[in-house]
Amino acid sequence: MDDTTREALRAYAMLRTALAVVALDPERRAVATAYEEPLQVLANEANAKMRAAGLIVGDGQLTVTPQQVEQMVRDAGLQSL
Repeated sequence: MDDTTREALRAYAMLRTALAVVALDPERRAVATAYEEPLQVLANEANAKMRAAGLIVGDGQLTVTPQQVEQMVRDAGLQSL
């Protein structure tokens, strides 16, 4: 796996983890709008890195399935949840 893909997967995993933390914690979920800006920053970073790696093209179409992205995250040892 090349460094660009690994960085894209790392950014994706960070975004997924941050979203899960907000969604699964009742106290954070109650004030979810407070997390909108930092989550948007993570989403923008993941999007840019996934585009650079060729995992996202055009208007946001994935070049692999979501299941394949998740498998790539696991294969890269980035599984955090």
